[in-house]
Amino acid sequence: MTERLTERGGTVGKKISLLELYELLIGTHKVSAGYKFHPAKISKILGVSRQYIVKLVNGWVKAGYIVCDNPRGNPKYYSATTKIFDGGKPLDANGYESTKLGHRPGFAAQKARYEIIIEREYTDFFKDKTRWMWGNCPCSKYMTHIFDDIDAFEFRKVGERTLQVIVPPMLFKKQELTIARHTLFWIAYEALKWLAKEAKIRFDWTSLHLCQKPHIASPVKSAWAKQVARDYSLSINGKMLDSSAGKENWECEVFDEKLLNAVDNLENWDAVAALRGDISVLQGRMDGLEFERLPALQQSVDKILDETMNLKKMLTPQQNSDDQDNPSYG
Repeated sequence: MTERLTERGGTVGKKISLLELYELLIGTHKVSAGYKFHPAKISKILGVSRQYIVKLVNGWVKAGYIVCDNPRGNPKYYSATTKIFDGGKPLDANGYESTKLGHRPGFAAQKARYEIIIEREYTDFFKDKTRWMWGNCPCSKYMTHIFDDIDAFEFRKVGERTLQVIVPPMLFKKQELTIARHTLFWIAYEALKWLAKEAKIRFDWTSLHLCQKPHIASPVKSAWAKQVARDYSLSINGKMLDSSAGKENWECEVFDEKLLNAVDNLENWDAVAALRGDISVLQGRMDGLEFERLPALQQSVDKILDETMNLKKMLTPQQNSDDQDNPSYG
């Protein structure tokens, strides 16, 4: 997410990435991983006013995204909390993303592709469309909006008798994922019916089938995962992390809410790992105190007790055995 600055915030028209600012602040930026910058330094790096950076940082502290390492120090440095920074697009517990238009489902079914056999074409509908060669196979495509509130469909003619339809991304709630596959099929079917009438094409409807599984995508929330998605393309057992169409998404081909919940737990691992690291440091300090400082302290205490006993002996008068029979002894 980027933010356009005003004259009070810095250079007019300049855009900054809130995620980049956050990463510079907590020391996870790719160009300076492990090294934190204070707000004044960040203002010089990004070329914006220090007051504006401080305003953003104070807002993140109040929101619980970061915590100050040295509240009484100057300059101040900050660390991430267990609350995931999302670049300004929070997701609630039901998987909804907050946008200017309100809350929308945070899970998208995308890249679904269906294929059907062409029985006969009554016009040269695809003759003047975008054309290219796929190996030795001539291809052409046509993109258009068909339904309200749904992005453009892409129709691809592959060879002479095959047509593919790529369904645009559709948004679903978690509880709707079980019917998402059926919804996509009927949307593709209705889109092909529209094309058959528009382009004067007769299809073999019994040949309609899914040729590329739809990917269930959920927005990446944590800073480290967004950076990985931008720099690499990760795939583990059908679970993918990449930045496609300019968006960082977790993707899978399984319509399973449990798998999507597991991804959320995976994104929280960076905070858990940081906490475990702090605990290890604390344990090391305790071990050092127990095995190094305490024996030395015990030796010092023993020495003090020995010297105290010696001093007591020096101050106590010598006693004779006859003194015990003297009535005045006491």
